[in-house]
Amino acid sequence: MLAKRGIELGAGLLLQLVRPGNAAISLLASSSRSTCISSDDGPSTSYSSQPVHAPHHRYSTTSLAVESNQYQAVISQLNAIETKLRKESYADGKLRLKFSEDSLPFPIPAHDVEPDLHTIDVHVRPEDGTGGIFCKWLRRTGRTPARVQSITTGNKQLLVHMSTQDADKLVRVYGRHGCEARVLALRVLSSSDPSKVLGMIRVKPQRVHMTSNRTGVVENVDLLFCPRDRIVHVNVPIKLVNDELAPGVKKGGWMHITSRTVRYQARGCSIPSAIEVDVKSLEVGQDVRIRQLPIPPNTRLPHQDYDAVVVRCTTDVGND
Repeated sequence: MLAKRGIELGAGLLLQLVRPGNAAISLLASSSRSTCISSDDGPSTSYSSQPVHAPHHRYSTTSLAVESNQYQAVISQLNAIETKLRKESYADGKLRLKFSEDSLPFPIPAHDVEPDLHTIDVHVRPEDGTGGIFCKWLRRTGRTPARVQSITTGNKQLLVHMSTQDADKLVRVYGRHGCEARVLALRVLSSSDPSKVLGMIRVKPQRVHMTSNRTGVVENVDLLFCPRDRIVHVNVPIKLVNDELAPGVKKGGWMHITSRTVRYQARGCSIPSAIEVDVKSLEVGQDVRIRQLPIPPNTRLPHQDYDAVVVRCTTDVGND
């Protein structure tokens, strides 16, 4: 009898919880009263013969259908929000930042880009993506921040980011200072559709920032907008030729390079990748100065100390 009394009290409480317009709970209450329940104190009791209905509401079927549609609409909105957050957030979900834009902040000036240039795929950063915390999280996703300077007459800069592997490959192939004397092509891609190219930009690396530890990871790359007719200043690396044939080397000397790069002024279409210095005639104590360096076509040596020593053949390790 106690079990039977408890079941009746539970059914009564369930009927009290039924609110007007909640057809789903009403149906649940009706089905619970029509279930056969057995007890140890007596025979089984069935409530199906006299079902207790919830208070009558008109259009209960229509109300249930409306509630079902509202439920599906809420679930669809939640799924859409979750998809958007997953797309715009970091993988662990701890920080949600927008790393890329789908369009350029301003039009790129028309210029020619050679098809044989070293090409790097980049994405456009948002306008507020300049802080240290933003760049830190950007590096954690395997991207390296970069910027293209002087892209318009107002010296506007375009904030982009590239793959860390592409940035490391650039330094590994051309060298930290050698890549500054190269011309690259940036392929700007859309973040939502990687197959959509927003534009091509002809650039020259200005400076490559790297960590000072043994890893030597590229942290940031400064690029300069470099069309073919633009005059730019380039730090061109020095490359020695025939140094093993020099008389000074045969007498026990060695070539001491005092300046790894020399500053040249050149057009964007005539940037030299390196300056070859022939030292096969150097004796011990002789040197090559800036005024003796070759000048490639469409380039010149801007005003500087022309008497500065570039390379010297010496045997004195302590002073040099």
